[in-house]
Amino acid sequence: MFHLFRKPRVAVPTDEGSVTFLDRRHHQTFHSTYGPIEESQIVFVKNGFLFYCEQNPLTREVHILEMGFGTGLNALLTAEAATERGIKVFYTTYERYPLHKHEYNLLHFPGTDAHLLETLHTLPWNTPCEVTPFFCIEKRKGDFRKAHFDLEQYEVVYYDAFSPDEIPELWDAKTLSKVACVQPEGGLFVTYTVKGTLRRTLHAIGYEVERLAGTRGKRQVLRAVRYI
Repeated sequence: MFHLFRKPRVAVPTDEGSVTFLDRRHHQTFHSTYGPIEESQIVFVKNGFLFYCEQNPLTREVHILEMGFGTGLNALLTAEAATERGIKVFYTTYERYPLHKHEYNLLHFPGTDAHLLETLHTLPWNTPCEVTPFFCIEKRKGDFRKAHFDLEQYEVVYYDAFSPDEIPELWDAKTLSKVACVQPEGGLFVTYTVKGTLRRTLHAIGYEVERLAGTRGKRQVLRAVRYI
């Protein structure tokens, strides 16, 4: 137990040549070891941010809420996509246990902007920061269940917490209802799991749920649309 406390996360190589982490407390890796970039690109950027932009072609800015900053990969790929398309993104992300410097220095995502990734990790917490003309981020350190959103609204939610089997309290109706309350009609909720209990919970709090084609090692992923 002492060993696990001292080193709760260990770097793990992936099939695409990148690096992720195994979290020993929750017995899960931060990303799929088949390909973190592919997973993040499809589950969150393509199914979330880019799909919203396609459905709303006149929009020039999008507000994104992320549960689980982790390695920063979702934020990195979103920042790159926002710049490529000239759409301003305001990105709010929650993380209870941020990576330490010696950990995020190990990260490597081929084909992405390494300097931008480092910048994302070194930005101060709990402070809005404009990283590029098209990407502003606020990293909030703390327990997502205790978050207070006031009048904030998010067109897209990236829900990237550890699995419902490991941390069920992050996936229950009470927590997800907080998310629903900050999404407008037509807002999107995207995540990697299609667990039946999650689908039923989302439907009960006002989402239309669909299962989409997944990535390597994951047959299906989920997108839900807020209809209330």
